[in-house]
Amino acid sequence: MYRYIFISISLISSITFSSYAHDRIIIRLRPHITTRSQLIHMKDIADIHTKDHTIHKRIADIDIAEFTAKDTHLLITKKHVFYRLQVAQLLPSDFILIGSDDVKVYLQRRILRPEEIVQVAKDSLLQSLPYPADTVEVELAIPVHVALPEVAADDQIRISARPHIPPRLGRVQMDVTVYVNDRSIISLAMYFNVRFRSSSMIMQSSAVGGSASSSPVTHPSTGSGAAFESSRSSDAIIRPGQRVTLVVQSGALRVTAIGEALEHGRFGQVIRVQNVDSKKVLFGRVAGPGTVEVDLGVNR
Repeated sequence: MYRYIFISISLISSITFSSYAHDRIIIRLRPHITTRSQLIHMKDIADIHTKDHTIHKRIADIDIAEFTAKDTHLLITKKHVFYRLQVAQLLPSDFILIGSDDVKVYLQRRILRPEEIVQVAKDSLLQSLPYPADTVEVELAIPVHVALPEVAADDQIRISARPHIPPRLGRVQMDVTVYVNDRSIISLAMYFNVRFRSSSMIMQSSAVGGSASSSPVTHPSTGSGAAFESSRSSDAIIRPGQRVTLVVQSGALRVTAIGEALEHGRFGQVIRVQNVDSKKVLFGRVAGPGTVEVDLGVNR
């Protein structure tokens, strides 16, 4: 009876002992490698010899180690590799582990460049502005002095940028977050100056409070240099001759003056207005009923 039990256990063991009984796997460790990825697999550090392609792939994809942000290199021992093979449910009789006793692994890194982050933040800001992109200029107000991290060459980088508050003309804060492999690694605030493009208009007025100019104006969306007549469509919220509030925003400073609209204006449209006190003709964006935002950077 005991003999039959022993034979049965032996038969079961021979079945579960290894799915690789027909082919003993040879794994040869390399002395050193350079990788572009933070996660190290068996295929990165060893040559795997087996006739079974399914088994080869299973062993090749075993996780061996992972770089941290502070690691410059890793030293992977043969003992550690042996342990990882056993965790993957390979028995010592399934494989032969030869080659180097230690594998030195170096990570190929790259430094995030400020220009990459600035460009993403600038593009996001342009998309968020209530003006056509070709009518405004966006310039970095404060250089990026934050020490940017190094990342693995093959890391997936994602940069998220959005305005801190709804953006207008003047100084705008963009909240930026950098993700590496979907993990947030750094957040920072970036500041941009936003103003209308002076090249998109023909202007001879100088600043709020100057003299009037009779020069023709070019509509920002045409860039043709020809005089234009503002739209008189029914959706205009400002009409010629209407008294309006001129608003000049410079950082935290907000200055208002009384002006007169010289043409129809829809929300977000750039129109000519005249300062009532100085008779100076200026350009401003319709910000609401009876309100026009004036950019001093354009009206110079």
